[in-house]
Amino acid sequence: MSYSALAEIITGITGDGIRKAITRNSLSFFSVNFICEKLHWDRDWVLKGEENLNIVSEPLEHNYKKSLFKPISYYNLNVSAGSVVFLDNGLIENHKPDDYLFIPNNIDADIALPTYGHSMYPEISNGDKVAYKFIKDWSFFNYGMKYLITTDEQRMVKYLKKSTIIGNVLLTSRNSDYQDIEMPIDTIRAILQVRYILKIEM
Repeated sequence: MSYSALAEIITGITGDGIRKAITRNSLSFFSVNFICEKLHWDRDWVLKGEENLNIVSEPLEHNYKKSLFKPISYYNLNVSAGSVVFLDNGLIENHKPDDYLFIPNNIDADIALPTYGHSMYPEISNGDKVAYKFIKDWSFFNYGMKYLITTDEQRMVKYLKKSTIIGNVLLTSRNSDYQDIEMPIDTIRAILQVRYILKIEM
């Protein structure tokens, strides 16, 4: 099987990324587990070279038609506190995923990140894991939705609303303690729409 074929099974990683991870022996346990389940391999044999003779096989399609969740790349990064560059393929430059977040199959999302701060509390709380979809077409904004907006200096999750100033968008918070922000569209570097929120009590 080619590296690109394995990448299609795992999702969230390129074929070249799989090749490098296998070469460095650094492929995520979750990736190994997912590959073994998908291809119906014995995980003990893959991880340790020890075959589990008691493994019970089930048809592959039968297993995966039942699956309600899919994995997306999760980066345990504070994107508001550092130089983070989002790539067109939905990954983060110079970083590999720390883990995978399993989300419902019907959710269209590319990447997952933790939340830092309280501007969207209580809808999104500090520590919550959020799955995002990259928005590449900026010819139309779905106003009123929640987005991760990044510029050269700032990264924040806000409601994106229509501004009365031509060339601007208005960013508002759920938490009333935070003021609205007028932002020129041409200063925005990336827009990711909030698609799924995993609440975590902290």
